[in-house]
Amino acid sequence: MRGFTLLELIMVVIIIGVLAGIAIPQYLNSVERAKAGKAISNMTLIRRAQHLYRADNSEYHDISMGGWDAASPAGLGGYVELGGVDADVDWDYDTTANDESAFEITATRMNGAYTGEDLIMDENGMTAFGTWTLPY
Repeated sequence: MRGFTLLELIMVVIIIGVLAGIAIPQYLNSVERAKAGKAISNMTLIRRAQHLYRADNSEYHDISMGGWDAASPAGLGGYVELGGVDADVDWDYDTTANDESAFEITATRMNGAYTGEDLIMDENGMTAFGTWTLPY
């Protein structure tokens, strides 16, 4: 008779299980790192809009949590296209202007395993990981 023995089939299933056990966590971490990269990219756009806003108004724009409207011509949306920031369902963005010379952008994760963790960027483009625990 031809075919595979039960032992051979069990060994194949075990090997596939071990490979999946290694690959799936790596894949999920890669997805989270990509989402963090998206947040940093959006924060860079917001930073650019802040500098353009300051050039016209001699101060940075302060946006409180929940009051973000990137498409508003009166806000930062009038300086840089920020539609991707508005459409982002993974992160919530907050900009706090400390005074006329400094601001801080905070991106807070809205869903997934890292809900509530945040990334921070200042006016110079320096990124801090805040409470973000996944290595980027």
